Amino acid sequence: MCQKVIHPVLQQYLRDHGITVIERLGMNSLEPVVQLTGAQPVATLHTISPSAYGKVKEIAIRQFGSKTMLHLLPLEEAAICTLILCHRNETMLNELKVVCDKSEHVLRQTLRDPFALFGGGCSETHLAACIRYKSQVIDLDAASTFGCTQAEYLLAVEGFCRSLESVAAALEHDGGSSLIDLTHAHHWTLPIDPTIDEMDLMLGLCRNCQPCS
Repeated sequence: MCQKVIHPVLQQYLRDHGITVIERLGMNSLEPVVQLTGAQPVATLHTISPSAYGKVKEIAIRQFGSKTMLHLLPLEEAAICTLILCHRNETMLNELKVVCDKSEHVLRQTLRDPFALFGGGCSETHLAACIRYKSQVIDLDAASTFGCTQAEYLLAVEGFCRSLESVAAALEHDGGSSLIDLTHAHHWTLPIDPTIDEMDLMLGLCRNCQPCS
């Protein structure tokens, strides 16, 4: 396997000696291949350590429509799988690839850094409430470090908090209402002209993050 192009003459020589050639292996494919085979990337062929070689259980040729693919089976159980995307429409297939790539990226980032923010505008309203609370205890010396008075500082803080809340309110774009709980800083969106029962049901539980009392 090589990340660069292999000369056709060299490819034929390797095939004649029973060696399967894989060229132009991109960075996105390199990490799964390393995990599957146990091989280590090398920068030169002059001195290769035996530990750099990887192993596979089987190499198979798979045919999917008009595409021919090389299927590598791991020697032992590995946390690597192959996802084949198919669609009769090329445009829809490209969109499906983008969705799967983004989903895989989000999953990979979540596994590496298992942190997430509340959805539905609650992250913005919680942050605005926290900033307002912190700004109430600032002293004059702290405000002077920003080159402003305490009143100017509080005015800037309020403007920033309102901008955060406007981001949360913008999530409601069907003509409904955007509500913020002044006690817990939760955020709700209500449809147009909700009934009393609907308001009790929707406001009793913040579905964006967690139940609130």
